[in-house]
Amino acid sequence: KSVFVDRILKYISRTYDLSKYTGKLYTPHQKILIEKEIETYFESLTNWIIRKFEIETVVFYKEDVGVGRVESTVSIWPKSTTEKYRLVVK
Repeated sequence: KSVFVDRILKYISRTYDLSKYTGKLYTPHQKILIEKEIETYFESLTNWIIRKFEIETVVFYKEDVGVGRVESTVSIWPKSTTEKYRLVVK
């Protein structure tokens, strides 16, 4: 993995998090809002530091009755490489 790709992955892991959804009620509507937010974030990076992205999963882990934390898996293709990298955003 090149230094440039490593910087891209670190930048994304530092600037994006789903912690504002931790401890909140999770509904199908909430999942749609989370997916839209993820899409908006990664679309802002497209043609800048990544070529394309793909949201693989958005999973809710129940911690208490009706509340928990959200974890998302996103595949990205950085601009400087042909390889695909998978990120897990919590």
